[in-house]
Amino acid sequence: MTAVIKTLRSFSAAMVLGLLPVFAFTQGATWETFWEAGKQADARSDWPEAETQYRVALVEAEKQWGEKDIRLCPILQSLAEVCLAQRKYSKAESHYRRAMALEESILGPNHPNLAVILTDLAMICKAQKKWAEAKAFQQRALALQQQSKAANPDDVAASQAGLADLDMIQRKYSDPELEAHYQLTLKNLEKTRPADHPEIADALDKLAEYYLAQNRCAEAEPLFRRALAIREKTYGPDSCQAAKSLMDIADLCLVQNRFQEAEPLYKRCLKIREKGLGKYHPEVATTLEHYASLMKKTGRVPQAGELEARARVIRAKKNP
Repeated sequence: MTAVIKTLRSFSAAMVLGLLPVFAFTQGATWETFWEAGKQADARSDWPEAETQYRVALVEAEKQWGEKDIRLCPILQSLAEVCLAQRKYSKAESHYRRAMALEESILGPNHPNLAVILTDLAMICKAQKKWAEAKAFQQRALALQQQSKAANPDDVAASQAGLADLDMIQRKYSDPELEAHYQLTLKNLEKTRPADHPEIADALDKLAEYYLAQNRCAEAEPLFRRALAIREKTYGPDSCQAAKSLMDIADLCLVQNRFQEAEPLYKRCLKIREKGLGKYHPEVATTLEHYASLMKKTGRVPQAGELEARARVIRAKKNP
């Protein structure tokens, strides 16, 4: 999860607990041992282990407080995050929905703190291509933020950008107003963030993807390359974050029939993802499928078939 979402989640939990001091966490309780173990596993990106520990923490906390206690929210949200990291979308959605119901039961449906978890739910629904639900959650989050005098302008901008994302998908990249949304988001981030901040790379991607969908490749390419430079500097040239940009540029080159430029980018992306995510990760399958498209376009049909077969094996496996 992004640092922004984690920060917001922590703020939300702290706010809830601050509003309800009678529900303060019990120090030294059994659930805390598993909670801490989960956080440690989460910090080292061992999400299966983190999920296991958070699940036990939840069970122990439920034994202590019951199943409808608001103190369960931080555990549920942490559990949802590690499920999301593993692309277990339906499970993540279930945990977020339960946490939201608990918060609503205490704070009411119009409390600004709910904007955090509504944004999380919008993201989950978007990942599952449940566009209407995603938009409804994001609109509700934005409305709560705009009603709050204490709302962070960055959070409001993020919600607006999220709605623009959904609009772009639903309108198939045809609405010129969306270009202005993405340009404004990028401009605002450039004013408030260092030049090599990861959020700027994300904003560059959004605008570049909009241009690419309209076949405005000349405008998209420098944005994708700038995002790559930021990610290589921030995370390293062999990071999975950099691999995302490598594939974006490779896809752009493929669209333009620049096959000799695209192929080494796909190879590098594949190598990074296999090493960083494991050979059976869904993102490895995606890379193989895109690389196979290049093989087909360059007349290497048998090699394309081999790549596609590898991808099918990965898709057939349970998500890691």
